[in-house]
Amino acid sequence: MMPLQIKLMTAAAEAYQAPAVSVLVPTADGYLGIYANHAPLLAKLGVGILTVSNESGEEQKFFIADGSVHIADNVVKVLADVVEQRSQINVDRAKESKQRAEQRLKNAHREEIDIVRANASLQRALARIAFCD
Repeated sequence: MMPLQIKLMTAAAEAYQAPAVSVLVPTADGYLGIYANHAPLLAKLGVGILTVSNESGEEQKFFIADGSVHIADNVVKVLADVVEQRSQINVDRAKESKQRAEQRLKNAHREEIDIVRANASLQRALARIAFCD
């Protein structure tokens, strides 16, 4: 099987590049499994864990949030606003962020709260916490 090439980037730098057998990427519409010879695609990223599997069955995992994924000619380019490895995540900070977001959403009816922004913050915190557990 011809491997894919994964390129994981932020606006500031390339975070990861390697050959892969498959890539599981969180999109705005749910997780997308990508294998060799995938049809060309451009999709909006969601929040979650990107998993890259290589030929020996090993996996690399990254927390990613927002951006886009572009697939063409067996190259998967992921441009994300946030890319973090498990070791880069501060779980206590993520738990604090979760609590703040939940409190904002709980009080949204009494205060002028940007509900979309608070919900996005909550989703990022939950995904980070789940990734580290």
